[in-house]
Amino acid sequence: MDIVYKNKRNLVEAVVGPNDTVLEVGFWGQTAPPDKPGSLHRILIEKARAVYGIDCDFDENVLSTMNDVTHYLRADVEEFVFADMKFDVIIASELIEHLSNPGRFLDACTRHLSTTGKLVLTTPNCFNFFSITGKFMHREPYVSADHTCYFNEPTLRTLLRKHELGIASVDYIHALDMPHKVSIKQKLLNALYGILVITTPKYAETLVVIAKKL
Repeated sequence: MDIVYKNKRNLVEAVVGPNDTVLEVGFWGQTAPPDKPGSLHRILIEKARAVYGIDCDFDENVLSTMNDVTHYLRADVEEFVFADMKFDVIIASELIEHLSNPGRFLDACTRHLSTTGKLVLTTPNCFNFFSITGKFMHREPYVSADHTCYFNEPTLRTLLRKHELGIASVDYIHALDMPHKVSIKQKLLNALYGILVITTPKYAETLVVIAKKL
């Protein structure tokens, strides 16, 4: 049965153990910098034994207040090499849809996973409720200007298999917890979405894929 996580904190509580060494790829984030309460990176630091991060740029002064700065690497997330580290969990949240070469990114992740390690991907569900209703109301649903592609379960399964990874589970996140002002029409759609996802998770906003080495 599909799991619908309420938010990313619930996801971390379910997939990360207190003895895990975790790598977050693209940790600096777009909407929640890692030093902000409730950010995914801070949640990981609270839960795991050790947390590392990779991004193309970040502020070391901010990181020094929350974690060991030697745990961070400036690198292209599609081709990173983190010394000889192997991780119990690698997590990339809302990242893969931004990449020009997602296969290279997956190859880098595979090289850095421990034998029993887990790769956790979250990405917009291309057939979520809002995309479908958006297609009815507009020529195309809203698409972020920085997104290069969207995924569903079959396309992710194929892409992962081509890079020596297999899907262990496919689940969903109900919401991304991004506060913003919305119109009355959007509030009505949000209410309908909340009811629908309880009974039909496949329309949820965000896919959660957990993969392991084949």
